[in-house]
Amino acid sequence: MGPTKTNFFRRYAIVTFSLLFFATGLSAQDATSNEVVYQEWQLLGESPKIIDVSARVVACDDVKQILLNVFNENTIDQDINFTITVKNTDGNQITKTINLSIANMQMHVAKCGDNTFDNIKINIPDGYDASKVKLSIVFN
Repeated sequence: MGPTKTNFFRRYAIVTFSLLFFATGLSAQDATSNEVVYQEWQLLGESPKIIDVSARVVACDDVKQILLNVFNENTIDQDINFTITVKNTDGNQITKTINLSIANMQMHVAKCGDNTFDNIKINIPDGYDASKVKLSIVFN
């Protein structure tokens, strides 16, 4: 196999692992905390550095939040900087810029009841409809 096929199969394996992780690990772990899910995990984008950012909209103990998952698919440790925009149905919006360092092949996953990755949680302002907010990302 040439480098192109090898890269394709490597990326396919990573994506498959990620989907299985989301389907089993995250759902099972989060189900034990006091949370309400408004929007399930959605991929917001992949940076040119091959770092995926996904989001989930929940209420953790009645606090509406966006929980992020940042996955460095690359084989090197990296720094990443991105801005998340949260847009309400009435046109109001908030933004949060996030800077992190993440090791190769590692995930940072924000969860209810766990403050390990509080830096990748976004509180949703009062008056925003958590079930209908639109999320977007810009890699800086």
